Amino acid sequence: DGMLKPAILIVVEEVVAAGIEDICIVVQPSDLPDFQRLFHKSLPPASFHALSNKMQAYSRHVLELGKHVQFVVQEQQDGFGHAVYCAREFVNNEPFLLMLGDHLYRAEGHESCTMQVIEAYNRNKGVNMVSIQAVSDQQLASVGVVTGYWSSEASELLDDQQESKNDNDDDSAPVQVQISASPRLKVLNLTSLVEKPNPDFAAEKLRVPDGKYYGLFGHYVLKPSVFTYLEENIKNNVRVHGQFQLTTVLDRMRREDKMIGLAIDGRRFDLGTPESYVNVLQDF
Repeated sequence: DGMLKPAILIVVEEVVAAGIEDICIVVQPSDLPDFQRLFHKSLPPASFHALSNKMQAYSRHVLELGKHVQFVVQEQQDGFGHAVYCAREFVNNEPFLLMLGDHLYRAEGHESCTMQVIEAYNRNKGVNMVSIQAVSDQQLASVGVVTGYWSSEASELLDDQQESKNDNDDDSAPVQVQISASPRLKVLNLTSLVEKPNPDFAAEKLRVPDGKYYGLFGHYVLKPSVFTYLEENIKNNVRVHGQFQLTTVLDRMRREDKMIGLAIDGRRFDLGTPESYVNVLQDF
């Protein structure tokens, strides 16, 4: 829309437009006042009246967005998994959509990336889900990488796995897994998920049947059981690369429950490094 905005505001606008009503942003203590000022504080009257009519309307719009937003403080930076764990009380034992605050997303079509994820979840309710996208060999060292079977290949395999699970555990409730057959949704039944694999391992173990690598795109729809697994890692000080990671917990959820990957029709813009930030300014 031609406006200069904080990245988090762009993310919140997309999420609210997709129908999400309650949003929690995990922040560092030093950043909390800035976020509160953005979403919850009105401009001083003199500053507000100095704005154009268009910008006054947008200022009111931001405050309306702020009614959907609350904050949780992560007292120390201890990894992505730890940041997610901080939001456990907000989630209140319900499935939730997790997104990255330092990424922007742009759909190739008219349906936003977040709407694509929500549509896929609604078609496959009860299944943990991540968004994915093809990545190059050079990107393997910086992303979580998944592999598995596309939905048309996965249906028979899932049926066999379900029958085996029910046969081995008579007291357990059946795990219902329905893979979307929509031609607009390209869904991968995940069989492995590895954080920043080395090239040799990836070449041997992680190529998808179409010959490509697929990395995590930045959306996760997860059951609240993720917090049980994160809590175990935190209490037992189970770290990867010195931090409490989410990817290892996701792979455990994949093994013990089920997980699918939705191939997103869109682009991701990473704001995490100066170089990528410059690319965002040029391309977004």
